Amino acid sequence: MFYIDGISLNKISSELNERLSQRKLTKFVQTTDLSLSIYFGKLELVLSCNPNFSICYINDTKEENLDTNNNFITNLKKHLLGAILIGVSQIGYDRILKFNFLKLTELGEYKKYSIYFEMMGKYSNIILVNDENKIVDLLKKFSLEENRLRTLFSGVDYQLPQIIEKISPRDIDEDSFNKFYNENILIQKVEGIGKFLNNNLKDLIHFWIS
Repeated sequence: MFYIDGISLNKISSELNERLSQRKLTKFVQTTDLSLSIYFGKLELVLSCNPNFSICYINDTKEENLDTNNNFITNLKKHLLGAILIGVSQIGYDRILKFNFLKLTELGEYKKYSIYFEMMGKYSNIILVNDENKIVDLLKKFSLEENRLRTLFSGVDYQLPQIIEKISPRDIDEDSFNKFYNENILIQKVEGIGKFLNNNLKDLIHFWIS
């Protein structure tokens, strides 16, 4: 299983922002039932909601296309084709990226849209939101029984997933870090630390000290 934590996603977010900001969105392609390619000219941004492989990256090779024209793809094309990506940001150190777009309409007005890419295992999703923070559409639809923590339907206000409040890695001091590390509770206390990083911190610390 491939795993990206919030700290590694912070680096990915910075790289995406550097390479894609101010570029025009030219095409959408659904590559699988759970993944989507967004083209900025020759640059292809892949968003995968595979529960065991939720990831985003800029692709150098051509993906196979899924022959589909579902409602989600139709809405993405309707609202975002020709839009400019004005920035990529991460929500805190959580596994959520926000892509902000600016679209010039046929009436000569500018409209703002956002895509939230939530990398949350089986709840991973791609959600299109308008400038009023209303959900326009989303890749994966969940019933209330499947996701009782929040409402995810077209037309409702977008709400972030319920996230346990933790200390930002930028704010933690050395004493607290050592205490949490020795008590093996870093994941529970510090934002952005995942299982892989937590399990390998001892080796990393030893490497930097030696």
